[in-house]
Formats: sequence, C-alpha cells, structure tokens
Amino acid sequence: MWRVFVAIMFFGVLACNPIEKLKKSADVEAQLNKADELYSKKKYADAAILYEVAMPLLRGNPRQEEVYYRYANCYYKQKMYTSAAYYFKQFSTSFRLSERREESDYMSAYCSYLQSPVYRLDQKATYDAIDGLQIFINTYPNSTRVEEANKVIDELRAKLEFKSYNEGLLYFKTNQYPSTIRVFENLLKDFPETKRVEEIRYLMAKSAYLYALNSVIIKQRERFEEFLVYANVYKTKHSEGKDIAEINSLVKQAQSSIKQLTNVGY
Repeated sequence: MWRVFVAIMFFGVLACNPIEKLKKSADVEAQLNKADELYSKKKYADAAILYEVAMPLLRGNPRQEEVYYRYANCYYKQKMYTSAAYYFKQFSTSFRLSERREESDYMSAYCSYLQSPVYRLDQKATYDAIDGLQIFINTYPNSTRVEEANKVIDELRAKLEFKSYNEGLLYFKTNQYPSTIRVFENLLKDFPETKRVEEIRYLMAKSAYLYALNSVIIKQRERFEEFLVYANVYKTKHSEGKDIAEINSLVKQAQSSIKQLTNVGY
C-alpha cells in the first residue's frame, strides 16, 4: 500500500512541476519566457532543459541566436565544460555573422583549457586547448582577448614541458638512460625556450656516460664516444655551468676508457 502512496505522490509532484508541464507544451513562447526567467535567476540546469525543448521549433525565429548562446552558456555556468565547448563551437558554426561569434570561438577553446588536468594525466584536453586558442589568435589577431589567449597558451605549454621534464627525470632515476636522452631531446625540440636547458643537457650527458659505462664491452667505445658529443654540447653552451667540473671529470674518464678499449682491440 505504501508503494502505491509513494508512486501517487511522485507523479503528483511531477504533474505540479512547471518545467515538466512546459516540456510537454506546444507554447514555445511560454517555454522561452520561463527559461529566460530561470536563466536570470542562475538556475541554469532548469533553463537548459527548456531551451533544449524550444530550440528545434525556432528555425527562422530571430530569437534563435540568443537562445542557442544561452543554451551553451548554461553548460559553462554548470562547469560542464565538454558540453559547453561543443555548443559554443556549434554556435559559431551556425551563426557566422553573429556579433558573439568571436566570443563563442574563444569560449570553446577556453572550456578545453578548463578541462586540462594535472600534468601526470593524459593531456589531450591541453593540446585541444592550445590548438583552439592558437586558431582563435590567428582568426582574430586584433581581438582584445588575444593577450589572455597567449597567457593561457604559455601556461598550458609550461604544464606540457613540466610533464616531459618529469618523465625524463623518472627515466633517469630508474636507470633507463636511452629513454632519458630521447625524452629530453624531444623536450628541447618542443620547448627551446625552457629555463631548465642547462640541467637537461647535464642529465643527457650523464645518462650517455652511465649508459656507456654499463654497456657490454663491445658497445662501450661507441657509446663513450656518443657521450663525448653530449658532453661537448654542455661544455660549449654552459662553460660556467654548475656541473662543468663533473662533466670535465667524466670526459677524462671516458677518454681514458676509449684509449684502453682501443688498445685491447675494442
């Protein structure tokens, strides 16, 4: 009996819910008026429901543009950034002559930025945000948002650099020296402006030395010679570097090892 009572109460509440009533209504004007009221009261979830119901019936209606923008913004205000990015992009595509197109293009990319996770996690959203913001800058070079877009790109690139740096550092600490060198070479290629360049060149040289030292004897001469290449880059670029003494010491040891290996036929 109590289940019947609960069911009656549940459906009674639904019947009294004005949003549920308007969802089933054919009165688009009433739906939009209520949605606008909810939007102004920052009840974005409820407003989005009614905007979604009304939008298919607004083709050719002058209110369509405003409704679609508000619909996208409802998701942004709810911090549902994946949906917000999608609908802002759809707005830009659908309303190419709109005064809000620039804003929507920016918001689409910015929503990807807001989804960018901590550096340890997959960075697809970070790359998407950088690409979107760069396209925005190229499309609207005179926009007042360009300065902010560049700052966001710099922030995201710093995160990607830090992720790459920590990956290389982890390889170094776990004695995976070829992987250390590969990751750091890619880092210097992707982020030539990095402030960690001296440390990275030192770690590349040290990795090359340790890789040679721990190699089978028939590979040591070749790998010590490869180390000398990395060491010379460090010495040339950072002659006053904090690790220059250690690098010079490793160079002497490597040259001595090469001489010994040559004398015994390796």
